[in-house]
Amino acid sequence: MKRKVALFLSAFSGLIYQVAVMDMLFTFFIRTSHTSALVIGIFLLGLGLGSYVVHRFQDRISNYKKVLAWTQFTIGVYATAVFFNLYSILPRLTTLSLVALSSLLLLAPTVLLGSVFALTVGDNDGDEAGLLYSIDLFGAVLGSFSTGFVLIPLLGVKMTILSAAAASVLSGLVLTRRVKGAVTGITLLLLILVIAITNSSVMNDESFSSTITEGTNESFLGNESGNTTYRSNTPFGEIMLKRNWLFIDKIPQCSYEFTYESGRSERELSSLALSPVDARSVAVIGLGCGSTLDKAKELTDGRIDVIEINPTVARLTRQKTNVLDDTNTSLKLEDGFNYMRETESTYDSVIIDVPKPSIAYSSNLYTNDMFDHVKSRLRPNGTVSMWVPPCHDGSANQRLMEIVTDTLGTSFANVYKKQPVVVASDEDISSVATEVSTDDSSVNTLDNKLLEDFYTEECDWRRRDVFREEFSYAYE
Repeated sequence: MKRKVALFLSAFSGLIYQVAVMDMLFTFFIRTSHTSALVIGIFLLGLGLGSYVVHRFQDRISNYKKVLAWTQFTIGVYATAVFFNLYSILPRLTTLSLVALSSLLLLAPTVLLGSVFALTVGDNDGDEAGLLYSIDLFGAVLGSFSTGFVLIPLLGVKMTILSAAAASVLSGLVLTRRVKGAVTGITLLLLILVIAITNSSVMNDESFSSTITEGTNESFLGNESGNTTYRSNTPFGEIMLKRNWLFIDKIPQCSYEFTYESGRSERELSSLALSPVDARSVAVIGLGCGSTLDKAKELTDGRIDVIEINPTVARLTRQKTNVLDDTNTSLKLEDGFNYMRETESTYDSVIIDVPKPSIAYSSNLYTNDMFDHVKSRLRPNGTVSMWVPPCHDGSANQRLMEIVTDTLGTSFANVYKKQPVVVASDEDISSVATEVSTDDSSVNTLDNKLLEDFYTEECDWRRRDVFREEFSYAYE
């Protein structure tokens, strides 16, 4: 019975590691078919190698339970020492070494995890192999679902890693019969608990209001301490406010310090969209720090619907600004794509200000399907504008702008760009935007995957390096 419990805990923790570490790695690797295949492939390779090693040296194993127990202790220690600190390790690496080392970091513990099932079956007469396999799979399924739906949203990815490490150590503790093993296991559990308590900086909603109020006057330029004003874990990534900058999964999005500064591209996004029309009804997809919405409110006294997918971002922006405090402004906590597909409301202008297209919940907002839905909700001669995240490289910027403008051109008769803003309409609005886009069939695409892959290959590495240099304190 102890062996079955230990196997269940091992499988449970193993899938927590896979899901959580994949989530951490995708802060530095973009979610594409290549990176997903790499992470899953390395995980399965490690499991296979671990099982083979046990088969190869089974004649030399005299006490399977002892080896099992210490294998679990080792996995727990490794996860606490390495996986828990991935956010500190990976940013210091170059692109090539990042790929190589992250593969090795993931392979080492999966070899140990792969040995667990083989060791469990090896200590059995074989009659229960089918039962043990089902226990292993049930533990893995529960670990996977628990990580995605419960642990990461509630605890955050780092505390989820520590939870899995505790489960690994507990699995070894169940198997040990000797005082030395028991003392080791209990010591490791206490150490993990101490690390969790020491590093826990997740704030609950009850402390939200007072915390944000205290940090309202924090100066980005004047405060070099780098203290985190707020951190929260959400299904859409870790939200962090640091030095008045809003971060999602440690990637800087916008600054509350500069929310109302004139001339910024977020504000120009609203200007280009609303200047050509008498806007009585506007939709703003993506709230962020509120710059785009604030400018839209300057240009129209009509109704504005704000569509934001992440409730935590909305609460944070409401605490930091008064941009939502208006009877004409309505906040809708929904996915922008689904909202445009299902709403019966119509608009004079739709303004899209969302993260880069390689982010899973943003990618569908850059597609021709999205633009078709937007067009169906626009009144005659209405406009749609989009802020295109820069690549920090001239030629790549131009290429990305051409992809977006040509994709918009499949839905609208006229598309214009004033980098980094693209605005489209069936009406001639060339008076408000420079550089009329050209129809270049070599970059015309309706394929969202192509857009994502382009952004990954051409943009994200440059953005990552630029952001990492400027916002190094976020990766500490």
